Amino acid sequence: MAILLFLTLAVLAHGMMQPVPYIRLTVLYGALYLSWVLPQLHTIMAGQALPARGLAEFVAMACLSLAAGWVGWYSAPLRAGPSAPGGSRTGDMIVPACVLTAVSVGINLRIGAMSLEMEGVSQWSGPITILAFFGMIRHVTFALSLLLFLRRPSAVFLLLFLLNLSTTLPLVMVGLRRTEIMGFLMTVLIGLWFARGIRVPVLALVLVAASFSVVVYVIGPLRTASSQIEEETGIRPSILSPALWARVDVEHEMRDNVGDAPDVKNAIHIMALRAETGGFGLGSQTWNRFVFQYFPGQIFGPEVKTALYLGNNRGKQGDNTGIYDEIESRYGYNYQLGTTQTGLGSAYNDFGLAGALYFFVIFHVMRRIFNRGMAGDIWSQALYIGLMALTITSLTHNHALVMTSFPLLAVTVWFGRRLQYVGLAPGWRRAPAA
Repeated sequence: MAILLFLTLAVLAHGMMQPVPYIRLTVLYGALYLSWVLPQLHTIMAGQALPARGLAEFVAMACLSLAAGWVGWYSAPLRAGPSAPGGSRTGDMIVPACVLTAVSVGINLRIGAMSLEMEGVSQWSGPITILAFFGMIRHVTFALSLLLFLRRPSAVFLLLFLLNLSTTLPLVMVGLRRTEIMGFLMTVLIGLWFARGIRVPVLALVLVAASFSVVVYVIGPLRTASSQIEEETGIRPSILSPALWARVDVEHEMRDNVGDAPDVKNAIHIMALRAETGGFGLGSQTWNRFVFQYFPGQIFGPEVKTALYLGNNRGKQGDNTGIYDEIESRYGYNYQLGTTQTGLGSAYNDFGLAGALYFFVIFHVMRRIFNRGMAGDIWSQALYIGLMALTITSLTHNHALVMTSFPLLAVTVWFGRRLQYVGLAPGWRRAPAA
């Protein structure tokens, strides 16, 4: 525990010495360790009986993953070019921005309409799951529209920004989705620097981080209260509604959630099971995530999709959940539906402590994108921002989340680049640079 704390503080201290530290993944991960991993780990170590082997493996995995991510980030070669925002043309971005915005808004509006039919269903299935996956391109299109408007304010870019905002803001304010809230905050904070070189004051960053931490720990009760208000009034309140917060005992819920730490306990029991009995997935966790996201069972049939899973290990909770049945049988530990195994647990489930190398790869790729963005490439900036929230959830939820989302967002950016060669009129591409 002391080693993990020291390593976390060292990563944070080194990151804070870098220019504009809060836009760097290493700093954000260090902050997440300090505010999410360590408090929960400290609480459950102090007051709960846990498998000793699993606890030791969790601490070791946390240390190795953070170190691997740090090494991965700094192993990426620096890219020649300016180290401050600028350098990309926005004069030829109207076509790609319009096309991508139209696709993103169209998909997400359709998801919103279909979700009304799925009200009361905790686990979506069918065509809406396909649309929900492709709807994630909003992470890139929202970032792109903000960057374009900040670089070159105009009526067209303002309209595109507002259209993208209309698909993002409801998920943040009313949907109460942690990933969306995090993505929105990251888009604004990082976008201001990439587009205009604006640094957010330290006090504002502290307030934003503290507010987000509160929301993370009480998101469950907030959603429950939101549903109750909707049943009573017919209107779903926003996250800023005083009536919503009046129904939540924030201090009590934060204390309970830190103390319960179900996600961390899931990971500890998974690690204990694998350390004692073996049976590592050897990449099956990652492969199964790709199958889940990219293979449409609605088209080819659920039987075919299930057959593609490696070591499916189906359990009481559905596909790929058999490990929780094993844990219950061996340790008497009951998995709570809706909790996660954390990215540390999922990576360990694949390769044991060697699963920390997943984070080396994630950080290395993100640093390469970051370097291109810092050199002024607006597409890399949009991709980096769009991946940021998903990268954070690769620690809190599952290591494969950002890995499975990356191809979709990267193809979106590739397609957008190609559209830059399409002009609305002769000589359009000779528009002045921003």
